[in-house]
Amino acid sequence: MESNAQSSRSSASTSRVLSMTAMTTRVTKVGNFTFVETVPDFATRTLHATLAAQYERDAVAYDNKARAARNGSPIKTYTFDKEINRKNGTLNLTQDFIDERAKNESKVLRITRLPVRKYNSLKKWF
Repeated sequence: MESNAQSSRSSASTSRVLSMTAMTTRVTKVGNFTFVETVPDFATRTLHATLAAQYERDAVAYDNKARAARNGSPIKTYTFDKEINRKNGTLNLTQDFIDERAKNESKVLRITRLPVRKYNSLKKWF
């Protein structure tokens, strides 16, 4: 979360610079003469100013999540695939894995090839 906040701040900084410096070229033809000049690109400046504000809001949100995690609030865990088979695990390892997911308020989405007796005892976590 902290690295996401830092990345968002970096993007906001880049967008702030672009919101002040975005320029475009304008070509004007008068008779046989062609004039090329650089003028401010107000649409791009507005876009980058909006993006900078959004990146700053995102950074604050990440900071709040990181602070909450440091203070002991539950943290969401995301997709985590784990295979426990006869070679590398036991039913106790399976139970420990499911208990850990339940503690983190996440859900076990699928269990395959588990003995029926054990499956029925673990059914409450689905």
